[in-house]
Amino acid sequence: MPYKDPEMRLAYQRVWRETHRADRSAYAYIWREAHREEYSAYMHIWREAHRVAPKEKGMSVYLSAEEQRERGNAYSRTWRAAHREEARIATRAWRKAHPKEKAEQDRRRKALKRGATIGPIDLEAIKVRDRMLCCICGKRVAERDLSFDHTIPLILHGPHSQENLRVAHLRCNLKRNIGYLPVQMVLC
Repeated sequence: MPYKDPEMRLAYQRVWRETHRADRSAYAYIWREAHREEYSAYMHIWREAHRVAPKEKGMSVYLSAEEQRERGNAYSRTWRAAHREEARIATRAWRKAHPKEKAEQDRRRKALKRGATIGPIDLEAIKVRDRMLCCICGKRVAERDLSFDHTIPLILHGPHSQENLRVAHLRCNLKRNIGYLPVQMVLC
């Protein structure tokens, strides 16, 4: 027999598992679907029997969501401290590849600093709702001049939410001051 040597047999099995990974996972999925109740009962029994073991091994299977989040954050902080330059490069690449998400992160951070409440925001829905018309001057807004204005400013404790955001020209938004607030609220 060619695989009497245990090391060769293990190497062959490892290669076979890697090359047939998709087939094996598809088969496992089909089997679980066909034996759903049996598999569910087995997993329930196994979890009950091994409830203490994962915590002893340091696994996060039975940790609460908050404990899992804190453990992930601690791991991330440790990794970033050990790989500072790699983390900087990865962050810069992400920012360059996702400018809209980065801009939304910046807006949320600014709102949090000012103590505003934060709600869910869909910028595309705001554009459709406002028909890409500036809420300050009433003219059409080009995509390159697009800005989002808070009807009730963050400094006056307005919320950072979809209902409080309006489409505006960047120049109009920068020119507007708190003193123009009542006029602005009428136009929006």
